[in-house]
Amino acid sequence: MHFADNLVSVTIDPLGGGTGSGAHVRLDMPEAPLDTMSDIERRVEMLLAGRAAEIECLGQASSGAGGSENSDLARAMHLLAAAHLSLGMTEIPRWRCQPGEAVNLLRLDPKAMAIVEADLARLAASALALVRGRRAEVEALADELLSRVTLSAAEVLAIIGAAAARTNGSPEGP
Repeated sequence: MHFADNLVSVTIDPLGGGTGSGAHVRLDMPEAPLDTMSDIERRVEMLLAGRAAEIECLGQASSGAGGSENSDLARAMHLLAAAHLSLGMTEIPRWRCQPGEAVNLLRLDPKAMAIVEADLARLAASALALVRGRRAEVEALADELLSRVTLSAAEVLAIIGAAAARTNGSPEGP
């Protein structure tokens, strides 16, 4: 599980709570002074996991992952755009703008946009594969959230561990 040590709680609101998003994951994520591309890619996969769960469990994605500039999809694009256009984290290191301006620059650079979108597609596929491989845990967590609304990190990890054990026939945890 990506960033399990940083998990604080998970809340579900099928009606979106006025935000257009049906779930909220609270993490205690101190900013790392020197992220690697692998760190950024793991964050992007985590951001895309809710959308991946909708595709796997419901058959299609809802609009909950996108929309506002604070949405998971927007945050994923910002991270990848900054990595490519500001932070020098790609095969051809470059600096073209401040990290916060990278998404705006993508609109003016079709080649950079294609590269970032290819990364986003690859990481979305990876998130979907992760969810598919742990579908039993995802469904157990969703069922518990629907009945309790909010779960602490310890409760989330216990539910995932129990579902994994049932699926794998072993006491293996997350």
